[in-house]
Amino acid sequence: MCGSVTNYEKSALKLLENDSVIKILDVLVRNPLTIEEIVDKTGLEKEDVTHLISDMINMDIVRKEGNVYILNFCLFSREDAYKLRELGFTFGEKLYRIILDNLEWIDESLAKTSCSKYTSLDMLRFIVVGAHTLDLKVLSLLYEKKLALCGGNRHPGGNYTLFGREISSKEDVSLVRGMYFGCHSDSWGKYTFRSFGDHSGLRWAFPDVVWRKEPLVMNRLLKLGKEIDVCVKRIACLLENIASDYYCARVRDSSLEYALDTLLELGYIECSDSYCRPIVPVFRASDMKIVRQISDHLGEIIVSFVEDNIFDIRSMLRDFRLYYWVDFRELFTEVWHWIFGATNNILACRGYFFKPIAKRKYEGEYIMWMEVS
Repeated sequence: MCGSVTNYEKSALKLLENDSVIKILDVLVRNPLTIEEIVDKTGLEKEDVTHLISDMINMDIVRKEGNVYILNFCLFSREDAYKLRELGFTFGEKLYRIILDNLEWIDESLAKTSCSKYTSLDMLRFIVVGAHTLDLKVLSLLYEKKLALCGGNRHPGGNYTLFGREISSKEDVSLVRGMYFGCHSDSWGKYTFRSFGDHSGLRWAFPDVVWRKEPLVMNRLLKLGKEIDVCVKRIACLLENIASDYYCARVRDSSLEYALDTLLELGYIECSDSYCRPIVPVFRASDMKIVRQISDHLGEIIVSFVEDNIFDIRSMLRDFRLYYWVDFRELFTEVWHWIFGATNNILACRGYFFKPIAKRKYEGEYIMWMEVS
């Protein structure tokens, strides 16, 4: 998904919780089909298929052309997903060299941030170049140039565009392992928490633990207060204070012990008996000004790269079924994610970006940080 859901219960994501809807998508991912063909291939009752297809049309997941139903969003078959990964690395190698050519001035700017005092350069590069620029900034620029379609009122229940891929076995998880293109963010007052990484597993970070109502974290939050929003703000405020001092005396306020334990458990800070210090960066408002300056300048350079290569990319996409089914802007939005995801992977594996490591069972590879406005 690219964008944000404002009403989950009325969104396409809610409908996709239905196993029968997934069965229908499983057969439509390769070819447009009639109702009778869908019934035959899924084993579902015709009445159920007819009802679900109607719901899927209302959610802009499928559309009808003649007597057949066609996917109306970017859902890549297993075969096309492997080709998409290959395409990502083909152009990712080219984009990697452009990033390297600009690292000198980027590093000079990053050194001016307050969090550079306690955060490694490879981590700051990953956040500012890999997430803020390649993902957030460039996507907005591509949207302005009508090359991408991210967000907007594409589906009911928010401003988002759906994307998906067929993962049919545990081995297929390797498709997305190390493809760093997923930015999750949410704000509580002046605080914005972000996580960024692949989609190979769970993230033990804000906002993800709140979104999925992770029991361990939610139990601690509720011990800080009855309102989750207020509790997260208290945790964010504590993290801001620790980052401001870099090294600070360990909190002895019993009312904040659960906040401290949460930050420790999720890996935002480390503590001894006498002090606490931040592990992840906390960007102040003045730091975010530097981040925007970098992403604005580098973003224009990268968009020029896209424009120079768009003909070759479009030519390669003619081998994909979806090229003939969906809006090219929508298709290219997903393609761009795989290109910059591969670029981030290359930069991380070659030592220029921080290389995330999964530490828990079923955990993905990701980084996390907080921003203060």
